Amino acid sequence: MKQYWRVGTIRAVLALILSMLVLGRLYYVHIPVISDMGVFGALILGSILVLVFLGLGWVYDEKMKLWSSQQQAAKERSAYAYIPDYRTLAIDYAFYNALLQSIRNILERMTLETKAIDDLLIYFEKYFARTTSRHDIFAATPDSTNFIETHRFTDSFEHYKRKISLGARAKLGFQVQLIRLTWIQSLTGLVQDVLVFGAMSMTVIYFGGVEGVLPVETLFLSILLISIPLFVFLTALGWIYDKKLRVWSPNVLVIVERNPYTYLAEPSMHIQTFPIFNVILRTLRDILTAADVDSSNVERILQYISEYSQLD
Repeated sequence: MKQYWRVGTIRAVLALILSMLVLGRLYYVHIPVISDMGVFGALILGSILVLVFLGLGWVYDEKMKLWSSQQQAAKERSAYAYIPDYRTLAIDYAFYNALLQSIRNILERMTLETKAIDDLLIYFEKYFARTTSRHDIFAATPDSTNFIETHRFTDSFEHYKRKISLGARAKLGFQVQLIRLTWIQSLTGLVQDVLVFGAMSMTVIYFGGVEGVLPVETLFLSILLISIPLFVFLTALGWIYDKKLRVWSPNVLVIVERNPYTYLAEPSMHIQTFPIFNVILRTLRDILTAADVDSSNVERILQYISEYSQLD
């Protein structure tokens, strides 16, 4: 799978270079000045085309920043953006439960208000019980909005009140349409391929390689004898790939290993996780200090998170 990943990675770059060089070879003869330069003219035109498309990629990335809308559209269509995934159930549930219950017990012993913690425990209990049902997915955002409105960070805090600009909505709409096209292409692509292959194969068999138009009954015969069996065969291969070989598992491992944010803090951690840990751990340290309990472990965790957050 590492070789598969390497081939797929270099393929995008080589496909652009090779395709532009081919276009340069085909069209350089129609362009003044470089048309008399022979192979060098073709290389020059191909190189210019490569730079043009790289420039379009730069505009897409740096100026239009469509990668942001692309990620947003993909995230909004992920069920696990609204419900806990397996990693969350295995790790986060245990962490949040132990941490919040411990803080609640400390507050009770110190006769302090526990309503916010109680509400948060109820909220998390409901969240971690969510499944992939339509109701649970679509109820997640309204529930979180209601909780934040009830427990605001400050009196002036407003949740999701700002209007989204027309440009941002246009970019998101464009990326949503691309996702839908990708879905329908994936859904119908195999069917289209086997139908084309069946018709082409029957043409070769029927006419012996000579051009001609297949009779309708022969075309239906190609679908029955070639396209449908091929579709069943390829679908069976997909089942073997997924259920038996489980090649997707090492494929995911390779992708994770090649992701720098497997080792470093991703933007969402700086935006959300570190502020939460900072406040909770510092509050816990102050409580332990006030209770005259050793807080060296908390200090060590704070130091570790501080150093980790500075890695880039």
